[in-house]
Amino acid sequence: MGEFIKYNHIISNIIFCDYVEPSKSDFVCSDRQSHGIAFYPQDSLEYCFEGKKPFKRSSGVIIYMPKGSDYSVPFVENNAKGCFAINFLLANDLEFEPFIFKVKNKSNFYNMFNDAKKHWKAKKAGYKKICASLLYEILYNLEKEYESGYISKSSIQILMPAIDYIHNNYTKETISIPYLCELCSVSEGYFRRLFKKHTTLSPIKYINNLKIEYTKELICSGNYTLREIAELSGYADSSVLSREFKRIVGVAPSEYKDNKNQ
Repeated sequence: MGEFIKYNHIISNIIFCDYVEPSKSDFVCSDRQSHGIAFYPQDSLEYCFEGKKPFKRSSGVIIYMPKGSDYSVPFVENNAKGCFAINFLLANDLEFEPFIFKVKNKSNFYNMFNDAKKHWKAKKAGYKKICASLLYEILYNLEKEYESGYISKSSIQILMPAIDYIHNNYTKETISIPYLCELCSVSEGYFRRLFKKHTTLSPIKYINNLKIEYTKELICSGNYTLREIAELSGYADSSVLSREFKRIVGVAPSEYKDNKNQ
């Protein structure tokens, strides 16, 4: 859940945005063609994702359905409620796990989803941009609620020197974990536990993901050779970059660029 909520998403298209009445029969989805989030102001339905425990019925919840996922929603004869739904595409190729999240400020999310629905139905000039901006607002508020219930402010303050240092220097040097611990004045064991609790990633994976995302931006710009990209993103050379890129992304840098240009 945390990886999707905390990721810096780039929305490439809004596919659908409306209020959806409950189905009158079992609903089955195979190889979902877009990402989707559903908000149930009242009782949700039970979602059964392949290989996962069913998401039990609850009220005031957001359910995330990843692109490519397989799931079913069993029919409920009595008291079934509808939901707001937004289907969208993302610019990145990353895979995320489905999740259910109970929001605290239900009226706030209701207003955002309802506003998005109104703009989608009106279809005035720029309506997709407005819906995308509202989806960003929803994701922002989702992350804010997730953070407030997941880690204390004091813990975040402990980590901030390390987080700031990483973001300012991840392309410039090989960042030492002991040095980050020193910046935060905590032991390495405690630092690693706190860091993973805050980011859902180990410090090394967090740094590597930042480097890879920056590498993707440089590749897509078309302005640099692979050797220049390696230097700008903090890799020892182009062979190290290629190896790490394929390990994390699943394709070579050249293939990634070709796929983006298709």
